[in-house]
Amino acid sequence: MQSKERVVVDAYIIKGALGVKRHHYDEVFLKIQKRDHLLIISTELVKKYSKAIRCNKYAPRGAILKLNELYVSDKVVSVDKEIENTEESSIKIKIEDKDDIPFVKAAIAARAKYFITEDEKHLLSKKEEFKREYQIEVLTPEEYIREQT
Repeated sequence: MQSKERVVVDAYIIKGALGVKRHHYDEVFLKIQKRDHLLIISTELVKKYSKAIRCNKYAPRGAILKLNELYVSDKVVSVDKEIENTEESSIKIKIEDKDDIPFVKAAIAARAKYFITEDEKHLLSKKEEFKREYQIEVLTPEEYIREQT
């Protein structure tokens, strides 16, 4: 068993933590920093995060500073090599929104425990499937913050 729980966050959570939309997003990152959790990233996810930030006209420098806090504390793990071995066709759950595929692949490849999202339609609605097929907890930011680990 992994000693550190792995966490994948979708682009909305990154945008929110950077101030584009306030909710409990900062608390998600604080929990990752304070707990024995690791933020999972990949080259493709960073591109998705960057696109989401640019589309909302948020300064990329702010994103770099926020992610740098996690890098410095050794709370970030890249799974580029693992993702190479995860084919879209091997995903056992039907993912309707193709923009979600990189996040799902990262969660599966990293054997993440948590996938944090606010996507009710495409991801949160499939909580049971993710749990059954991959032992991944798909949670809202609020649920993740309340989760006792």
